[in-house]
Amino acid sequence: MNKENISKVWNQIEVWLSNNASEILSVLNKPASAIRLKELEHQVGSKLPKDFYSIYRVHNGFIPDCYSGFVYGLSFYSVEDSMRNIEFVKEQIELSSFKHCDPEISSYLDNNPKVIPLGDDGAKCYMCVDLTPSSKGQVGQVIFIDFGFMIAIKLADSISELFYGFSKDLELGKYYLCEEALDDGIESLEACTEIDVINWINSPNWSHINID
Repeated sequence: MNKENISKVWNQIEVWLSNNASEILSVLNKPASAIRLKELEHQVGSKLPKDFYSIYRVHNGFIPDCYSGFVYGLSFYSVEDSMRNIEFVKEQIELSSFKHCDPEISSYLDNNPKVIPLGDDGAKCYMCVDLTPSSKGQVGQVIFIDFGFMIAIKLADSISELFYGFSKDLELGKYYLCEEALDDGIESLEACTEIDVINWINSPNWSHINID
C-alpha cells in the first residue's frame, strides 16, 4: 500500500474516532520523526518496511501513559515504546517453547528473532511486526504472540494491511467501547468476539489452533 492510500486509511480511522471515540483520537501522537525511526531501525538491526515508516509518519502511537485499546483492543506503541520493549519481547521469544505457530511464522529456533512490538494487552500478549518470518511468510508481516498459552498467530501480511483491516472493521461495527474502562473514565476499544485475538480461544477466526 502506497503512502497516499495509507493517508486515506488513517483519515477513515480518524473520522470514525471523531464520531465515536473522540478521546482516543486526542491521545494519538504527532508523527514520528525520521531520526527516531532510523534509531529504531538501527536497534532492530534490519531495514524497516516502507509502510511502517508511512504509518508512523502520520501518528507515532499513543501519548505516554495512555491505557486505551486500539487495533484488536491492544495498546498502540510509539516508536519510543517499541524501542523500550524490543529486547524484552525478543528474550521472551528465545526462552519460549511454542505450542502453536501459524505456518507463516518461524519457530525462532535460530535464536535470532527480529520483531518490532506494536502494542500489548497489559499482560502477556504482544502484537509485533515480524522481520524474520518462515519461508511461507512475508518480511513485515504482523503477528500476535500470547506468552501465556505459548502461541503465535499471523494477523496480516503487513502493517498497512493491518490498519486497512482495522478501518474496515470499525465501519462494520466490529469494535465498541469497553464498559469497564468507561467506568474509570477511559475510552478504550474492544473487538467483537469474531475478531477478538486477545481472547482467541473463543474466537471463530482462530478455531484452527489446537494446543492440547
